[in-house]
This record gives sequence, structure tokens and C-alpha cells, in this order.
Amino acid sequence: MGRMGEAQASVLTGDAVVGDVRTGKEFYKDDPTLKLTGIIPEVVIVAGSENVPAGIHIATTLSVIDGDLVTGSIISGITIFGIAGHIDVRNVSDADAAVGEVLQGATFYAVGGAQKTGTMPTVTLAPGSDAYPEGYHAGHVGGLDAIDADFAVGNIKKDVVIFGKTGTFESTLLDDQNGWWRSDLVSYSGGAYARASVSYNGGQTIIYASKELTYHATARAVATAFLMGHADTSSSLYVQVLMDGVMQAEHGPLPTSSPEIFFAIGIKALTGTKTCSAQVKNYDGGTVILYQYNVSGTNKRMTGGISIGSVKT
Repeated sequence: MGRMGEAQASVLTGDAVVGDVRTGKEFYKDDPTLKLTGIIPEVVIVAGSENVPAGIHIATTLSVIDGDLVTGSIISGITIFGIAGHIDVRNVSDADAAVGEVLQGATFYAVGGAQKTGTMPTVTLAPGSDAYPEGYHAGHVGGLDAIDADFAVGNIKKDVVIFGKTGTFESTLLDDQNGWWRSDLVSYSGGAYARASVSYNGGQTIIYASKELTYHATARAVATAFLMGHADTSSSLYVQVLMDGVMQAEHGPLPTSSPEIFFAIGIKALTGTKTCSAQVKNYDGGTVILYQYNVSGTNKRMTGGISIGSVKT
């Protein structure tokens, strides 16, 4: 038994190694005569690298080490080291809208991430044009007929449907004896082979068929004068059609060898009671003979007439 105050011998049973102790710090392991020095370094993680080196780290926060570790840098719904992503930060890689598909002036985000501005124009339909422009149509509460007042059922042919409107317009022929009329009775001089002739003095005209009809206030009439025959050696006879006393068309000159059929067609807006006539005019300064066949004698009809028709417009 030792004396009071005498140091007791210590038994060291430590198992630390230098790699377990901070750099520069001394310690004993299991040999009281052998002092050791630790080699664990003080280390830090650095912004710009994801490496976490082995060693002693001084207490701090990750967001202090890397200032970009903030909520505005993390997408919504994700939490990194305890920091939740901001609601306005989204993954837009699955969005495929292009600037031409977004209204002009509106900003958006899509694939690529950067803010973009739309270029799609706002367009409208224009009366007087059937162009359908590309772009955004704001619509029209009044429909197509509010854009073009002429888009009405009364302007569309009956039973034809255009953009949901069924037409009611009918082109109605008047009930005023539209048809054709033979020539008036005329006298012919005799001739061989049952050929008859009518003489036309220089500049003379002879009306051979006419008809008076009453036309609708918005009528457009068509009159056709027709005649079969030929002239003598002078080729200066023309078939003419007159509508309300005005020559609308002529055809000629008639041939001088064998008969042919000639037509003159006139078109004119007529209102009320008007007369349409067919006549032959001699443009020569002298007498010209018109020959026809199988009409010799008096009170016979020329091989010609006039056809008249009209339609409301």
C-alpha cells in the first residue's frame, strides 16, 4: 500500500491515431512516453463544386457558402438542403409554344427557359374580301353578317347554304309573254326558183319584226334578231336589234352568194312598256336587194323574227 500523496501509475488504453485528432493537437494513445500530434485538417466545401472533402468543417450554413442556394433558385415543389423552391420557378422544358403561337406583346416561358414575347397578330375579316388571314381572331358577337351586311339570305341563291344561312333569292322570269315572234307581213317581188326579193335603198332600214312588252321595274331584257337570206352583188346589209328604239347590236354583212342565218343579240335594262324590234339596214349608198326563198308573193313573212326574254335583277 503506497504512501499518502504518492502518484499512482496510470495505465493508458487509448486507441486514437493521429488521423483521429485535429492537426497540431497533441495526445497520448497507450504509451505515456509517446506523445502524438493529430493530422486531421480543417477543410471547407466551396461554391462551384459539389465535392465534400474529409476533415474538420467549421460550423456555418450551406447557403452562406454558396449564395445561389436560395428559394428563388429552386423549382417549385423541390426542397434542397431544407430550402424549398419558389412557386414561380418552374421546369418549362416540356412547354413547346413558339413566339408565333402567342399573342403579340404577351410574355411567356417555354423550352429554352428565357422569357419570350409573342408575335401572333390580332386579325379581322373585312367586307369586300374573302381572305381569311392567319392570326388571332377576336370574334364578333354579331356574326359574319355584322361584318358584311350583304351576307343575308336574300342575297343567296334559294336553298344554297353558306355559313349556316339558307338562301331565299330566286331569279324570277316575268309573266309578260317572253318568247319569240315571227316577222311582220311584207310583200315580195317574184323571182325564179321561188326566190323573193326586197329592195333597200341607200341608207334605208326596214323593220321586219317587233314586239311590245311590259317589263318589271328592275328587269334586264335580252332580245335576239335573226334572219336567213343573202344580198345581191353588194354586201352591205346588216341585221340589227333595237331595244326601246335604240340599236343595241348588229350582225353582217349578209353574204352575196348563198343564204345564211344571222343573229344580233342585245341586252338592256328596261322598265315599263317598251318595244323591241328586228330590222335590216342598208349601209350602201345605192339600192341593195335582199333575197329569200319560198316566200314569193304578197302578205308573206320573212324567214326571220325576234326573240325576247327578261329577268328581275
